[in-house]
Amino acid sequence: MFLSRNHTCCFTGHRVIEEAHRAQLPFLLERTIRELIFQEYYIFAAGGALGFDTMAAEAVLALKEEFPHLRLVVVAPYAGQADGWNRTDQMRYERIRAAASDYRCLAASYSRDCMRRRNLELVEMSAVCVSYCLREHSGTAQTVGFALREGLQIIPLAEQLTAAD
Repeated sequence: MFLSRNHTCCFTGHRVIEEAHRAQLPFLLERTIRELIFQEYYIFAAGGALGFDTMAAEAVLALKEEFPHLRLVVVAPYAGQADGWNRTDQMRYERIRAAASDYRCLAASYSRDCMRRRNLELVEMSAVCVSYCLREHSGTAQTVGFALREGLQIIPLAEQLTAAD
């Protein structure tokens, strides 16, 4: 599948969504994706992790019913990413993976740097990064740092939620 960086947005966020944000974040995420669609973004890339990645992927898939030209790319750091998850989360992951337009698995097995490589891959394919980042020392913050260095537009949803609190 050919990807155009100028029409691609990646997502990065924490695996655990703060209790105070759980009700509002899905609405803010959908609104943000809609705004990006109207700015001619139609490819959305997620890392396939629990939490924000899953929420973002499901939001794209839900909007695909209204905007059939949308593409979801799941970039997995390694083949067994969901192996240690509970059965419900594994099934959710498999549904997302099956519905995605493209699934990229970067390694056969886990390694110390597989998550970093996945984060770099997401940034390198994108022009925009939608983030849910609350902690400076996290994989999400690392990804936002990569995105800033690459000149991506950053849309920081956590800051918008904090401002609304």
